[in-house]
Amino acid sequence: MSAEPIDRLSPDTSKLPTNAARLLDEKTPVPLRTMASRGVAPGLKPHEALLIVVVLASATDATVAASATATLEKLPPHLQTSALTKDLDPAVIEVLALKNAKNAELMQKLLMLPQIASTSVALAARVSSEAVSELIATNEERMLAEPRIIEALYLNKDTRMSTADRA
Repeated sequence: MSAEPIDRLSPDTSKLPTNAARLLDEKTPVPLRTMASRGVAPGLKPHEALLIVVVLASATDATVAASATATLEKLPPHLQTSALTKDLDPAVIEVLALKNAKNAELMQKLLMLPQIASTSVALAARVSSEAVSELIATNEERMLAEPRIIEALYLNKDTRMSTADRA
C-alpha cells in the first residue's frame, strides 16, 4: 500500500468584502497586512479574518507570511471559537486540520463542520495523533466515501492497530 497524493484545496477569496480583499493586495501597507495576519481586521467576521490569515500565510512578504503562520500555529481563542462555523471556507478548514492534527479538542470541532472535505480528513489522518485517529475512525460513512482516509489511518504510526483493523 503506497500513499497516493491528495490534492490540496485552494481558499476562495471571491466572496470577501472589498475591505478584506484590500488586505490581500501586495500594495497594501505591510503594517496593515501584518495586523490582518494576526487575525485582527476591523469590520470582518471571524471566518473572513481566518481566511485572510490563511491566504497571508503564503504571502510574498516574509514578515507578513511569518506572522500569519505563527497565528495559525497558535490560533487565537476568538478565532478558534467564533470562526468555526458553516461559513468557514473548506480550504481554511483543511489548513487548520493539517496544522492541528494532533489537537483532539480542535479537531473534534473541525470534523463536525459539514463542509469539511473528505480529502482534508485524509490529509489530517496521515499525521494525526492517536486520539485524533480515533475521532476520524468513528465516521464510517466518511471513510467509505473516501477510502484514502482508511489508507492514511493505516499508514499513520500513531494510529492504534486495532483502529486501523476496524477501519
